[in-house]
Amino acid sequence: MNLIHFVALQAEKKNKKLLSFTDNTNVLEDAAKTTVEQLHNEINALDVRIKKIRKQIETPTTEAEIKAQMTEFLQVRQQIIAL
Repeated sequence: MNLIHFVALQAEKKNKKLLSFTDNTNVLEDAAKTTVEQLHNEINALDVRIKKIRKQIETPTTEAEIKAQMTEFLQVRQQIIAL
């Protein structure tokens, strides 16, 4: 028995559903086709959108409640993108 067999047995003991991950391998295949460059492009596009939203909420016509909600949202998203 090797390590992978041991891990599979332990997973089966804990929760048999853990072994059904192979049902979604098509998602893994699609993810494997994604390049690092594509990921960088998507992150950069998100960064641009976040900056646009930030400018929009800074306008004087933006309601205070919306500004508060969006500011919190933007702070969290900016931290995620910075990772």
